[in-house]
Amino acid sequence: MVTTAINHVAQECQQWIEVLRTERSLLMDQRTSLQSLVAANKIPQNDLSVVDHFDNQFDIQLANVNHLKHAIKEHLQTLELTPSVQLSAPHFTVHESLSDQFHGLSSTIEKLKEAFTAFQNGLFNN
Repeated sequence: MVTTAINHVAQECQQWIEVLRTERSLLMDQRTSLQSLVAANKIPQNDLSVVDHFDNQFDIQLANVNHLKHAIKEHLQTLELTPSVQLSAPHFTVHESLSDQFHGLSSTIEKLKEAFTAFQNGLFNN
């Protein structure tokens, strides 16, 4: 029973890491796209504050992805180094906390990606 739970927790952590890698790549692509728009002077002067907002958000969310990915990897190492019989509620509490952080960050990133896509579409539809 405990081994099954540990395997499930480890598998879930690996899935989170893969999702975070994908999200990081997509955020980097959007940040590069933003920088290309700025370099090509395709952004009206009155939208430059929006560009700063997106640039800051990309930096913040990329840092958040890196920090969470690191925390998940540390959690995995702890699980791997702890004998199954010694795993206890604190281990699972950490996992639940990481789960909450992962889902919160995923939601924030999704909203950021949608907002940036809408901003880009607005630029090209004008």
